[in-house]
Amino acid sequence: MSSESPSAWPRWLFVGLVLLIAAGVWWWLRPQYSETSENGYAVAVALFTACNQQDSEKLQELATHVEQLRAQGELGPDEADWLSNIIELGLDGKWPAANRKVRSLMQQQVRPAPS
Repeated sequence: MSSESPSAWPRWLFVGLVLLIAAGVWWWLRPQYSETSENGYAVAVALFTACNQQDSEKLQELATHVEQLRAQGELGPDEADWLSNIIELGLDGKWPAANRKVRSLMQQQVRPAPS
């Protein structure tokens, strides 16, 4: 027999549920992107413009450019994947989502000015 009374179970269930919710909130709000290279940032700027203008043709050009930079080793695999995923969203017509993601990527690059 367990030494815990039956009334302890709801308390442990509540604690577990709170921890699960806290982990979910952390997962949802965590930064999705980290630092990019100069090439990655330049592509992100062009991607931001293309998404704002909903320019699928420009996205196709950027997709080719990202793959070329990846093949030449001038883009890291993570940043190439981030950019490619944003391009795919735009090409799928999910312009608001693509715009949000590219803006988030660019915001992650902001660093405080040296004092």
